Amino acid sequence: MQALQKDKENISKEKENLTAQLHEKERTQNGAAPLFLLSALINHFFPLPCHSFEHFFLWFILFMYAECVQKAVQEASAALQSELDEEKMKYQGLLRELTRLEQRYDNLREMNLLTEVHSALALPPGLPASVIFLCVRQADCSGDQARARSLCSSALIAMKRQIPSCWLGGGVKQTSDLDMTALDLIRSLSVLCIQAYQQLLSITETLLQKLIVPALLESETIAGLSGSAVKLVVSRKRAGSDPRPLGADSPTMASVLRQLRALHTALSRQALPQSLAEQAFRQMTYLICASALNNLLLRKDMCCWSRGMQIRYNVSVLEEWLRSQDLAAGGAVATLEPLIQAAQLLQVGKKTDADAQAIVRTCTALSSKQIMKILTLYTPHSDLDEKVSLNFIRTVQVPPASLGRSDSQPPQLLMDVRRAFPVTVPYSPPPALSADDLVIPESLKISFLRRS
Repeated sequence: MQALQKDKENISKEKENLTAQLHEKERTQNGAAPLFLLSALINHFFPLPCHSFEHFFLWFILFMYAECVQKAVQEASAALQSELDEEKMKYQGLLRELTRLEQRYDNLREMNLLTEVHSALALPPGLPASVIFLCVRQADCSGDQARARSLCSSALIAMKRQIPSCWLGGGVKQTSDLDMTALDLIRSLSVLCIQAYQQLLSITETLLQKLIVPALLESETIAGLSGSAVKLVVSRKRAGSDPRPLGADSPTMASVLRQLRALHTALSRQALPQSLAEQAFRQMTYLICASALNNLLLRKDMCCWSRGMQIRYNVSVLEEWLRSQDLAAGGAVATLEPLIQAAQLLQVGKKTDADAQAIVRTCTALSSKQIMKILTLYTPHSDLDEKVSLNFIRTVQVPPASLGRSDSQPPQLLMDVRRAFPVTVPYSPPPALSADDLVIPESLKISFLRRS
């Protein structure tokens, strides 16, 4: 990679030199232009009217000399222009070749990065952390504390350079065998591990943010349930809330699951504790729930029976995937409860006092303001459906204590999308690991490590 970078610098310098030479030749050609003024200068200093034969003869000689000089300058200028044109064609060809070489360098760099990513994915889970752990343990057992601390410091610096790749997330739990003099290194590794975790989640959140609303709220997952797909697109365009160009493919739940699956793969490749993955996906499902619910509370076209069915089905797809990956125990599914209850609120009956009491008792994950907002925005799906009456809304608006509801939700209408849950990295005792248990690929080029 360093050789490619050096070659690109040489190519750029060569382009600059060629461009400078071309400009110098153009200036040389322009410098010959004043020679054409010689004839005009002669006419100025030696005017044609003469009072003697000698003056006339001198004027004739100088005029003939000026014509010869002018003719010679014209021939030289034509030759110089021809040479300059040839040089331009030559330099332009060289510049095109150098541009092609630069493009080839960029392509090689991308291929090199892809090769590094594929090589990292091909490594056994937790291999980098295991190699460093064995090296530190060997130095610690030999009594060379200075060497062990130096190795830990070097590993710490290398890991800081690799963030946000989170390549060595398991290093915290495997350096805890050092004596008390290494507590500062252990503390630094702990902080670095949290930073890598947060950076990885930040990348996933950025990728998910533009998919959540189109996939969970707007996608027609259940075909034929409603004919409101066109109306949704028109209302989005009128409101200016959809930045996607016309004709672009709308994100679906498959797009959301693809990003979540990539996060799960990145965490699994590091042999991290299951509880850490559960915390990560609890944070992701909270973002999904908060973004989708906030958008639902601000859009009247979303508050109808058919949309409630679509949203509930989409959330169920996400729930099923989380359970299939054993991620439900950490609260990832429970965090979706406000969005689930909002979707159910759009589907239940909204006419009698019994319906109102059922809503107040069951929608415990929603605040009173959120319930009232959804009921106010509710739009009839068909002629058989009715708009929520003011009397029904007043019944639901009764203080929670009168219906046995204890409203523990925040009083604000919208959820805090930026809320971050605290993360805890569990301690795991160092495994009974030996060098013979490791399978180190030759591509890593660390054959200098001796097994002992």
